[in-house]
Amino acid sequence: MTASVEKMGRRPYDSRDRLIAAMSHLMSERGYTATSPRMVLDRAGLGKGSLYHHFDTKQDLGLAAIETMRPRHVRSLAKFLDDQPSASDYLAHALTVTFDKRDGQALIRLLADPTVGASPELGAAVKQWLADIQAAGVNALRTDEHDQKKPRLAGELTSIVRARSATVLGHALLGLSSWIPLTPDQTP
Repeated sequence: MTASVEKMGRRPYDSRDRLIAAMSHLMSERGYTATSPRMVLDRAGLGKGSLYHHFDTKQDLGLAAIETMRPRHVRSLAKFLDDQPSASDYLAHALTVTFDKRDGQALIRLLADPTVGASPELGAAVKQWLADIQAAGVNALRTDEHDQKKPRLAGELTSIVRARSATVLGHALLGLSSWIPLTPDQTP
């Protein structure tokens, strides 16, 4: 099976990939701080040696998960906007749709996590993710602007994307408590 995967130009799904996938899923479900290395190992179906063979710290694993989720989330946003008749009219909706997906939920949880904000490395990775989202939005709006006689300046487009992103992120952060899975003894 590995040989056929390698022939197709993809590398095999190894223990490192499984750890990153497990961390990504758990960060979208629980957040960074609430995810323990043991939970990641259990979700990945691996032993303790696997984690520390590939990553020195939980933070290194978290950064690898962010670096996997970020481009996927931004591509999803860009594709959604590209498929709409007007990026200007659909920007807030596109942001909402992509934040409702797993990678977007992970970003929301990362933004709400004080441990992430206190870490220069994790904080920088999250800021880069937000910058990439902003760039995707500006690119989509800029494409719309080619159809108008008097296109807006890049700064104006950036302001529009920031304002709409802030609104959507604010709503997502407020709704974060509804994403928390309840255990049977915590049902309302």
